[in-house]
Amino acid sequence: MRIGIDCRTMLNWKRAEEAAGIGHYTYYLVKHLLQEDRVNEYVLFWDKDISKRVRREIVGDNRRVTFRNFPFQALSGNLPFIYGHMVISAAFERAKIDLLHAPANALPLFYHKPAVITVHDLAIYDHPEWFRAQYQGALSFPERVVMPYSVKKARRIIAVSNQTKKDLVRIFKLKAAKIDVVYEGAESPGAPGSDDRTEQVLAGLRVSRRRYCLYLGNIEPRKNVAAAVRGFARLVSKAPAKYRDLDLIIAGRRGWKYAADFQAIEEGNAVITAAATAAGLEPREQIRYVGYLAREDKATVIGNAAAFVFPSLYEGFGLPVIEAMSLGVPVIASNRSSLPEICADAALLVDPEKDEEITLALDKVMAGGDFVAGLSARARKRAAEFNWRRTARETIKVYKKTVKA
Repeated sequence: MRIGIDCRTMLNWKRAEEAAGIGHYTYYLVKHLLQEDRVNEYVLFWDKDISKRVRREIVGDNRRVTFRNFPFQALSGNLPFIYGHMVISAAFERAKIDLLHAPANALPLFYHKPAVITVHDLAIYDHPEWFRAQYQGALSFPERVVMPYSVKKARRIIAVSNQTKKDLVRIFKLKAAKIDVVYEGAESPGAPGSDDRTEQVLAGLRVSRRRYCLYLGNIEPRKNVAAAVRGFARLVSKAPAKYRDLDLIIAGRRGWKYAADFQAIEEGNAVITAAATAAGLEPREQIRYVGYLAREDKATVIGNAAAFVFPSLYEGFGLPVIEAMSLGVPVIASNRSSLPEICADAALLVDPEKDEEITLALDKVMAGGDFVAGLSARARKRAAEFNWRRTARETIKVYKKTVKA
């Protein structure tokens, strides 16, 4: 087969940032497809800003790869519909591919040949209030028109979890047989750095090894960061002396509608301060937002945490919990959406709308002992099941099914 892949969503090369979300998926899927598949030919479509470094990383020694830059890219800003649907469709047509894979939920409206799409997350259909202001009150054109067209037009759909598959069937009335569940892989964030580097990084955050809990992700409504803050504040305020040296670190980019989360941090610290003062202790700031973690420090900060707290209200897949589990860090995660499916018995699952459950889970983890050791071992084992080689091999099977349909 001659397989085309739309790589426009692959990372943010201009700022050389770490892969995230769909960009992460596209990068690692393509990289491992080219490593695993020595039979089919691939045509990679992307914008002109792709770097030579990335081409080398992705392609390796595979000679059955062609690169195509999309034409008329200046139109993308001024005439987005014409560029995103007419120009892009024409570019795919001219390449004479047997199959197109669109890894970012949607197909261009004027492309009518065999295609596979990957659908990651459908939260916006049930909870538009979690998203940017432009979505308030009504779905935008991509959600109202492009997405419904794409899931019906595609010959097969890849869902990144059974939760996403169920949402596809429910929201778009699709036949389940059309949808293949192929889990994303997970690249380990790496190993924590040397002792000297670890001490330097942790000192910069004002924390000690195994004496801090961590949330890592965007700060936005559906991530439910405020619940993690309230659960932690309840824990410390009930036993201020016992947990005097324990911190909660909130790391990640500010997304949107984050004011309530920062208000929760302020209020959580006030609750802890009041409890410490009542106990005759010198109060200190035990809940802190530290911003975006540098890629080179990520493994160190995750790997030395006492617990990873992730009370998200909805996840299509849940990559952050797998990264934490791969380092053996006890995970406290929501019992919603895909997270029970991904975590299985390798995490403590809580109702994200009940702060007291988060508090109890934190207390259980901080008690240590055989339970936590067993949880850590199960976490490493579970995380190892999510790898990009398997994702690539299962994706190739979907391609074969698609062209036979």
